[in-house]
Amino acid sequence: MNSVNRAAPLRVGYDAHALLAPPGALTGKGVQLGNLLGRYAQRFIGFAPPGENNSNLPLVQQGSPRYNIWEQTSLPALLRRTKIDVFLAPYNTAPLYIPSSTRLVLVVHDTILQENFKHGNLRRDLYDGYRRFLIRRAARRAEVILTVSEFSKQEILSYFPGSRVEVIPCTLAASWFNRRAVVPADQRDEYLFMVTSPVPHKNFDRALQAYAKYAASSPHPLKLRIGGMARAGERYRETLTALGVAGLVQFEPRLSDQELQALYRHAGAVLVPSLMEGFGIPMLEAMSVGTPVIASYATSLREVGGDAPYYFDPRNVEEMAAAIKTVSGDAALRQDMASRSLAEAERYHPAVVQAKVDEFWARIANITPEPAINPGMATTAAGDAQF
Repeated sequence: MNSVNRAAPLRVGYDAHALLAPPGALTGKGVQLGNLLGRYAQRFIGFAPPGENNSNLPLVQQGSPRYNIWEQTSLPALLRRTKIDVFLAPYNTAPLYIPSSTRLVLVVHDTILQENFKHGNLRRDLYDGYRRFLIRRAARRAEVILTVSEFSKQEILSYFPGSRVEVIPCTLAASWFNRRAVVPADQRDEYLFMVTSPVPHKNFDRALQAYAKYAASSPHPLKLRIGGMARAGERYRETLTALGVAGLVQFEPRLSDQELQALYRHAGAVLVPSLMEGFGIPMLEAMSVGTPVIASYATSLREVGGDAPYYFDPRNVEEMAAAIKTVSGDAALRQDMASRSLAEAERYHPAVVQAKVDEFWARIANITPEPAINPGMATTAAGDAQF
């Protein structure tokens, strides 16, 4: 379907599992699902396993309470029973057996699983192998694959040649883009902020090593505050002691959206050290509030950040440490980076992204926009982050 027509709107359903999370605990995939639903959240039909519903949306919650079983057994039955025309699968995978009359729109955020990063945990590595199998099957079945950056699009095409891949980038709630709330550089607190997780591609171990080198070479180093690892932080206390920075590093508890915004707004700079990202939500969070970003130049991050961040090689600990020292020690540079951050972030303003979402659903499902965006959908995550 290549153009908007006057045919009747199609019946759209989606996997709503991520929306069951409590407020402030959505993963990056849940955030992007909210963006893709946008003003259509009440109009589309959400399916999820039985359990507490924190989404404020009417969901169909039937079948197995265990997600992996529910996705492959209960969900296909629900799609058939409710006669869904278009199914949005927002987490890289989809049921192996979807009714033949249902068109699949698959969201693949990145190809990190295809890169086969090892966790050092057999159970986790086996589960990742299972998900890789599901992704490959779903990609072959999908009518359209949606992703979040041009980088991810090219990576997906390298793994699944001939696929129809389209880009709708990530965005954040409009409150992140409140220019009146931007904190001037000379009124910010003296800390470096990082939102991450312990998964291998986040490059957390090298980030700690780089921070320790920076701290050792600076008479008054910025403290490091870490979000997204509320339940993992204690594991690193021994490492921090060995690195000599135990007194400088603070792991934040699970954060509300307002608390997270405040930490970004008052930070001297934000560190994004990832080896691989499909988009890089923490980078956008920092840029949207005018905070300087010290970032890896890997994968999608240069595309999303443009000329705003100060970039480094994420595999070079010395270079990362030098980047932190350069930015933290130069107030004029931070002010210039803050201005560039605000300008680059406008490319991902929710109004810009909503226009892309509207065009997509009009073309794919003959659906015209509702009058207002659902204010509860575009949110963020920073408790145990998996961006």
